[in-house]
Amino acid sequence: MKRKDRSGLISAASVLLTLIFTFCMVSVLLSGAGIYKKLSADETGLWETRTCSQFIATKVRQAASPESVSTATFGDSDALIIEDVIEGERFLTYIYVYEGTLRELFAAEGSEEPAAGELLAAAGGLSLTLKGDLLTGQLTGSDGSVTPICVQVRGGLQ
Repeated sequence: MKRKDRSGLISAASVLLTLIFTFCMVSVLLSGAGIYKKLSADETGLWETRTCSQFIATKVRQAASPESVSTATFGDSDALIIEDVIEGERFLTYIYVYEGTLRELFAAEGSEEPAAGELLAAAGGLSLTLKGDLLTGQLTGSDGSVTPICVQVRGGLQ
């Protein structure tokens, strides 16, 4: 009779240990999933601002001459403006933030419309200043993070 009581106790202990192990395993998996989701969201925000600031720097470096680079207000934010002359006609490339997105617009002079720009990435704002041959400013990401921009305008140099 004592043998039956002991086997029931062992079975109950085995079930209890299995339940505790299962609970611990699910807890670890759920906390890992939460951490991954947060890291992934943080990385996406960083990717947007870093990529966009590098895009702006690359566009400035591709300018034909320092005189072809300027800044002005376009739409509802500051804009980087790069002038190109193609077959005698003047074209302007605008890089600006409009309605929460960083955009690029390549258009003939006089036909610029902020809503027509190509969407590049989500962004909160763009602020630029050009003093001499130094372009400085900051790009605000859609999550509020701020990335500084500092590029020397050296267009035409190889």
